[in-house]
Amino acid sequence: MSILQLFNSLKIKSNMNSKTILFLLVSVLLSGCTGKAKEAVQTPAVTTSGTGTTPTGAVAVEETPAMCGWKCYGLLGRAKSVKYDTGGYLEFNSDGNLTKQTTVWVLEDGSKHTHTVTNVYSSPNEYSSGGAYSYKIEYEKNTRSEIEQGGEYFRDSFTFDNSGRLIKSNPNVGFSALTIEYKYPSEKDKLPSMQTENGSDETGTYTNVDKFEYLKTDSRGNWTERKVDRKIAQTDEQEKKSIHTEILLEKREITYF
Repeated sequence: MSILQLFNSLKIKSNMNSKTILFLLVSVLLSGCTGKAKEAVQTPAVTTSGTGTTPTGAVAVEETPAMCGWKCYGLLGRAKSVKYDTGGYLEFNSDGNLTKQTTVWVLEDGSKHTHTVTNVYSSPNEYSSGGAYSYKIEYEKNTRSEIEQGGEYFRDSFTFDNSGRLIKSNPNVGFSALTIEYKYPSEKDKLPSMQTENGSDETGTYTNVDKFEYLKTDSRGNWTERKVDRKIAQTDEQEKKSIHTEILLEKREITYF
């Protein structure tokens, strides 16, 4: 699925500039599929349900195929769905590929928008998205790419380290540039301690740095509650710079096959 689809939809419905829209969408997609345009991003504060959450600790991680869709979204084990009480939602098939994604955002005027995209797979490596876009999944060394067929051949790409952990992603944002990198405390850790997002377009650049503190995990080792210490630095087309910080609480519930 392409962030570009959401980008075009939101650009039509609002008066925000391209950089603000891009910053909002990438952040909400990576932080729970929900957000506010008022301060560019607002990650979810939701409650977990009876999914067996426990204090963070060592758990046995269920092995899944290398570079599968679950790992592209930083998930451990065979997740069936990821749900946020603000309306955001991810759903996967038994191959680990994303089949449904719901994104919810609130604009500065208070209006709420929901966008759902369904992926239909003709094979484990080919799918149509939203009824209008078709993609082919290709693998090269330690990188998985989901390539739009036709047009400009935009792509989403995901890069993994030798331990199979996601270390970099390049979401499809059309002609804009976006790179997200993940760092881990040690070779044994499965959850990243920091995420750095760098984006740019015709209106300027931004860097978004998140540092994570995991408060709860489930029986598969996925986080169900975490604190995010976020720093956002932006530079507009006139070289005007701005920096702001915020602390967020994120919660989610996950079901499994």
